[in-house]
Amino acid sequence: MRFSITLLAFILIALVLASPLPANKDSVDKDSEQNGKSSSKSSSDSASASASDNSDKNDKSDKSDKSGKKGSKSKAAASDGGASVLSSQSYSDLQISDGKAGSAEQEAAAKFQGLDKGDLSKVSDADVKLIKGIHDVAEKAEVEAFNPAIEKATGDDLKAMKIGKTKNKVLKTSATVLALEIQEAKGQKVDPAKMAKEKAKKAKNISLDKAAAGQASKGVTIDGTS
Repeated sequence: MRFSITLLAFILIALVLASPLPANKDSVDKDSEQNGKSSSKSSSDSASASASDNSDKNDKSDKSDKSGKKGSKSKAAASDGGASVLSSQSYSDLQISDGKAGSAEQEAAAKFQGLDKGDLSKVSDADVKLIKGIHDVAEKAEVEAFNPAIEKATGDDLKAMKIGKTKNKVLKTSATVLALEIQEAKGQKVDPAKMAKEKAKKAKNISLDKAAAGQASKGVTIDGTS
């Protein structure tokens, strides 16, 4: 009987030892909380990295847009040319006919002083307009003043008026050729035949002026500006 009780007690102890102990609830909750925080932190870090990447991309995009705008402004500026150096003048200030023959080429060139002859593409649109204006007012002087005056003049006065008209033509053709050369330098299409024709006119009148070097030259007066 004692043996049976002892055996039974031994079996009960063995069963108790063999049964798994219940998990500690507090420990499980803490582990779960730690895993949750770790997962939340990972998600936050991932979101921050994504936001940082997007910010970098936006910054690069903004810089690219600004660079493109600057490029567009530069191209526009280049098309318009550099700063203007010429100013509108009355014909009485522009005319080169009074005085003596022989230096019309140099006198005409002086009216365009300040322009960058080494790079005509830099000439401003405003200056191109004034150059064409010089041609127009010189043309007006020829048609409205020189031609009628020559028809009425005689003797030395007639001779001086003709020389004055030639010098005026040098001024006019110099403006024409210069305007065409600027257009060509800016990449605009220029008719080669027209360019050759205007250069020939300029050369002819310069030659006539030099042939009369030292002789009296007489100008005219008109209302008009470049």
